[in-house]
Amino acid sequence: GRESPLFTGVTFGMDEGDKADIIGRNGTGKSTMLAAIAGVLQPDEGTVVINKECGVRFLGQNPVYNKEDTIRQHIFKSDSPKLAKIREYEDLCLAMEKGFTDAQQKKFDSLTLEMNKGDLWNYEAQVRSILSTLGIKDMTRRMGTLSGGMLKKVALAQVLVEDTKLLLLDEPTNNLDIETIYWLQNYLHDTKRSVLMVTHDRYFLDAVCNNIYELARNKLKLYQGNYSTYLEKKQIEAQIEENTERRIESLLRVERDW
Repeated sequence: GRESPLFTGVTFGMDEGDKADIIGRNGTGKSTMLAAIAGVLQPDEGTVVINKECGVRFLGQNPVYNKEDTIRQHIFKSDSPKLAKIREYEDLCLAMEKGFTDAQQKKFDSLTLEMNKGDLWNYEAQVRSILSTLGIKDMTRRMGTLSGGMLKKVALAQVLVEDTKLLLLDEPTNNLDIETIYWLQNYLHDTKRSVLMVTHDRYFLDAVCNNIYELARNKLKLYQGNYSTYLEKKQIEAQIEENTERRIESLLRVERDW
């Protein structure tokens, strides 16, 4: 337990397609908050309540993985029924490239029918597009052999291919090349999914986010607009605070003289 909580009574109200960024000084609890919302960290006190229908995927700063897993195993390591079906279909297609049996053909026909019924072909195309854009081609490579940049891309792909309505991203641009950052910026700007993230990349959040949450003094305050709008509002607040302090000091001076 801590002597005082990092944050209490915090409520996020996000509509479909909302993009929000949490900002604050180092150590205020931004990453802790995201991890708590994602269920990765348990709060010392209280509870975290999330609408179960939205579905949540979390990208942490440091990807967690099994070194012996292949990229395919890592990306499709999910409890999503849709992704499980796509993985089953793609695994079968991969196996049938070297020749196939009657049993495999029968299974292929069955899976094709299920993909049709579930309207999964568009979803599969989106998954393939994300993997291709991120440069993930050899799905048989072991996670333990990947560079830091490729590990981040695979972790990002794992989050993006999920069919969830809320993305929690902690420093999503770290270890990414400029081209990938630009693609991710456009993807997050256009997606209908809601995004809550932490980033120190001012230009990235300015292009993506339409809401800014400031975490300071154990409180969270919402500023509607992008980061540039937030800076303008903070400047106005500072001026108002300065004028208020001047009025108080003037009043105290009069009282002291009296």
